[in-house]
Amino acid sequence: MLELSNGCICCTINDGLVDAVYRVLEREEPIDYLVIETTCVAEPLPIILTFLGTELRDLTNLDSILTVVDAETFDEENFQSEAA
Repeated sequence: MLELSNGCICCTINDGLVDAVYRVLEREEPIDYLVIETTCVAEPLPIILTFLGTELRDLTNLDSILTVVDAETFDEENFQSEAA
């Protein structure tokens, strides 16, 4: 597991994301899946474009995007938001 910090994964640390993916891909042992977990309300499009719009598109395959919602605190106001 690699942890990136100090900013938004889709903005300020995007280069850090690319570097981290390369570090994982360069390991001797092959990987089956790469899971990227974001916190808070992350916009998935910039993260997707990191893989589709760079040289990573030839080294990776975008399989799916999964969104998890905290059902206990998700209310009508959240449902009406742009993020929802």
